[in-house]
Amino acid sequence: MAVAAPFPAAAVPSVELTVRGIIPPSCEILSNVSGLDLGNISRAGRETADVSFSCNTPFVVNLSSENGRLERTAQRTAGNFQNALDYQASLRVPLDNGRVLRIRECDSEELLNGGACANASSESQTAINKTASLAVKWSDSIEPLLAGDYSDVITIRVEFAP
Repeated sequence: MAVAAPFPAAAVPSVELTVRGIIPPSCEILSNVSGLDLGNISRAGRETADVSFSCNTPFVVNLSSENGRLERTAQRTAGNFQNALDYQASLRVPLDNGRVLRIRECDSEELLNGGACANASSESQTAINKTASLAVKWSDSIEPLLAGDYSDVITIRVEFAP
């Protein structure tokens, strides 16, 4: 009786396979709050809001403003009273290498016009599962403010770095 050879004549006892996978680039900003209550803005103040931030690739972040200032909801005027208040906004995003990406205090008017102060790049760094902090600061108004509700919409936008 003939015994079969363990491998065909052209076969080898081992084979190498290249195994590959991919992790797609991802950037997400999530917030548990829909707004930031500044309270009484008749006196100078500062408030912050935390947002969840996660980018597994280098990124660019941008702040923008819908109005370029806090505007009174009802636009009627009265005497020497003001209907709007300028503010400054800043953003801090911790990076995975321990450094912090910062958009320093940027005037609200510059946020409206897409000023250079409203953009920052992580360079070659990432920020995976971090907590970013948006701060809004305002000064006493030179002219008195008319009573009422004041608001603006600040947008934090993130894009993959070029």
